[in-house]
Amino acid sequence: MTGDSRREKARETIRMGRLPNRAPDRTWGGPGAGADCPVCEAPVKADELEYEIEFARGGGPADKHHVHVRCFVEWELERRSIELAGTAAASDGTAEVPRRPVLPRPGEDGMISAGERLTTYKPGPSS
Repeated sequence: MTGDSRREKARETIRMGRLPNRAPDRTWGGPGAGADCPVCEAPVKADELEYEIEFARGGGPADKHHVHVRCFVEWELERRSIELAGTAAASDGTAEVPRRPVLPRPGEDGMISAGERLTTYKPGPSS
C-alpha cells in the first residue's frame, strides 16, 4: 500500500468512526498480536511492529486498537491536519490559521521528559 492510499484509508477511518480524531490516552508498542488494524483492515502479524492505542471512555472500559506503525503515522498525520484545519472562518471568509504547533512541546503528551534538553546560556569572556 502506498503512503497516499494509506493516508486516504486513515481519513476514512476517522470519518467512519473506527478511530477517534483525538490523541490516544495510552500507547504501547511491540510485536503484532494478530488483531485487525482499523486503518488498513489487515491483521498486524507477530513479525510486524504494532502500536496498541487506548481511548478512555467515561466510566466504561477503554477502547483498544492494534495498529500497524505505518498506519498509525498516517492516522496521526491525518488527525492533526484535521485538527489544524478545524478553525473558525474569519469574517472575510478565509480560514484563520491556528497558532498551535504540529509537534508537541516538551512535556506535552508525556512524549519528552521535562528538562531533558534544558540548557542555560552562559556568555563567554568579552573581547
